[in-house]
Amino acid sequence: MAEDNRDVDMGNSDDDSSSEEEVDIDPQDEQRIMQLESQLETSPTVYDLHVQLLELLKKYKLKARLRSARQRMHSLFPFNENQWMDWINDEMESISSPKDIDEIKQLFQVATQDYVSVTIWESYLEFLQAADPDVLSKTAAGGDVFRRAAEAALTAAGLHLSEGHHIWQTYRSHEQSVAEESGDEKQLERVRSLYHRQLQLPNPQAPELLQEYEEWETQHGKASVPQHIRAAAQRSSDAAQLRAAHEAAVSADKTADATLLAAYMAYIQLEKAQKDPARVQLLYERAVSVFPVTSELWLQYTRYLETEVKVPTLINQVYARAVRNCPWVGSLWAAALRAHERLGGPDQEHEAMATKALAAGLQGPEDYLAVLLARADCLRHQLPTPAGPSSPAAGKLQAWFTHSRSTMTQYFPAYLDRSLSLQAYCAHVEGVLLGDLASMREVWEDTVKGQLGRYYETWLGWITMERSLRQLSAARSLFKRCYSRHFEEGGQLALAYEWIKFEREEGSAEDLFIASLKVDPIIEQATAAATAAANQPAAAVARAAAQNANKLSRDEIKAKRRANDPNFKERKPGVKRDHEDSTMAPEAAAAGLSSPQKRTKEHADEHMADTTDAGFDAAAAAAAKQPVVYSDEHTVFVKGLGFDVGEEDLRRLFAELGVKSVRLGRDKATGASRVGVGVLVRGYCWATDAVCTLRTCLQAGNCVLVLPQAHGMYMRLQASVMS
Repeated sequence: MAEDNRDVDMGNSDDDSSSEEEVDIDPQDEQRIMQLESQLETSPTVYDLHVQLLELLKKYKLKARLRSARQRMHSLFPFNENQWMDWINDEMESISSPKDIDEIKQLFQVATQDYVSVTIWESYLEFLQAADPDVLSKTAAGGDVFRRAAEAALTAAGLHLSEGHHIWQTYRSHEQSVAEESGDEKQLERVRSLYHRQLQLPNPQAPELLQEYEEWETQHGKASVPQHIRAAAQRSSDAAQLRAAHEAAVSADKTADATLLAAYMAYIQLEKAQKDPARVQLLYERAVSVFPVTSELWLQYTRYLETEVKVPTLINQVYARAVRNCPWVGSLWAAALRAHERLGGPDQEHEAMATKALAAGLQGPEDYLAVLLARADCLRHQLPTPAGPSSPAAGKLQAWFTHSRSTMTQYFPAYLDRSLSLQAYCAHVEGVLLGDLASMREVWEDTVKGQLGRYYETWLGWITMERSLRQLSAARSLFKRCYSRHFEEGGQLALAYEWIKFEREEGSAEDLFIASLKVDPIIEQATAAATAAANQPAAAVARAAAQNANKLSRDEIKAKRRANDPNFKERKPGVKRDHEDSTMAPEAAAAGLSSPQKRTKEHADEHMADTTDAGFDAAAAAAAKQPVVYSDEHTVFVKGLGFDVGEEDLRRLFAELGVKSVRLGRDKATGASRVGVGVLVRGYCWATDAVCTLRTCLQAGNCVLVLPQAHGMYMRLQASVMS
């Protein structure tokens, strides 16, 4: 992409240096100047430091240092109209030779490239008339120099509705003065042509201009103005009237705020409807001169040029100005890179532009990604067909991907690209375009082992790519590998459904059955949690009921157990626990309960039922130190519990059935309880009572389902009761 923002070397004269030595500078200002120059050596891209330095140097008229400071600043930033006119006027004050005139002409030419400015163009033409020897003497060479500059001014700003007539007037006045001196008919025709051209453009001064033209024709022997010129002048006036309100809304005295920007956009839409690309382009130029750091405006402008104007040189020039004004915006750099490639620019320039963009101070990870991907796209387009891993183009692209990943890791180690734009792209190139499945899987393996592995989209992206390559066994293995992981944002449920869908579309009946067995518990658990969460009014009622529920005393618990448990025996004072266990073993065997060996822990914990509430907690803490033996006959499974349900809530819920202790499963990472719990009861009949009595109830606002442990063996939450 060629850049037209040329640096200006105005040179340094001895007179400037000697005059600076005689200037008296306030010591504080001198110290501040030195401080600013030192800061700019280490931080050259800080705009305000440049501005402060220019103000101090201009205050003391340090011309040589001021010129050098301006050149240094302009090499990094564009100048607005006022900055350019200050520079140019300062240089005009020291004109002493034809060389100075040439340098100021060069300065004007560079000044017209930053932003459109009628003032700068008009000043340039006036300078040529006053200072250029050939133009001043009205030679043929001087006429050519002036006409080239004037035509460039008309192209850039001649269509400006409220100010463009100044350029037309300056141009026409010069040609009229030449015609008056020469009397050449050809020169008169030049003047006439300028009148005709301006009268065909929207112009609020069209009636006055037509009258002026009639007088000029009368002076040069023509009785009347052609009718088609009169008609054109009327159309010019009507067109100006159509735009008058819009022009007033964007006048120079308006504050640069959102209202003014909206007015410019409305004006641009009007000109687009009139289908005049030149006027649309001028309005965009006027808008960016007022809002130079509004990147969205630059993006709209360049997209219009690409779709409507389609002039490669102009497009590249505007993109160069856009990234110069907004160097921190990655989307602008990316658009410039893509346009450069599409318009046939050399790859060396494309690579240099991408490198420059990465060093331009991009703000966020998305900006870096935009540039990195734009360059990667260009390199991918260079791959031969068919492509192989050993081709030079492939090696170049692979090296860029390696550089891209290291760049993102270096600048943004904590950034998570959930869209996998870089990782998935790299894997796609390796596996799909280059046919290297091993390298593709290596890219994915590195990705899932990082922070992105906590999200199911990452695994699903890998699975989808394997499936697209018809590597169904590999895809199924990935499902089996990751379905039980606890992903962020409910990803486990989404992945479960994806696995079922995959097996329905790709697998056999047996594959679908196996997948269903593995994911059905996950789906049921999530469904119960969703149902409970949706019943918020019931949750409030249940919480209130749980808080107001009466606690059973020790005697009440014994009475309920004595009435419902045929195996219950009260412990006699002074009888050792081992003796009681041995006498209970035959009865327990006859009742179909577990063997004494399996119930050792249960009998060891039985004394907890005979204690007070405080003794209950102490005994539970002591028993927790021993390994607990659980069996399906003594376990019921409760599902549908909310995440805020605690052990005390469950004790109150099962209190009348003689719950001895409750154990909630905990999430290893967060420590929060899981949805569902199993409760171990003294005998199977008690588990049955729990199922019958509490099959469906409310606990903390959730619909709770109580099942025998045999129906919920996949749950991890259990509790024991006293025996």
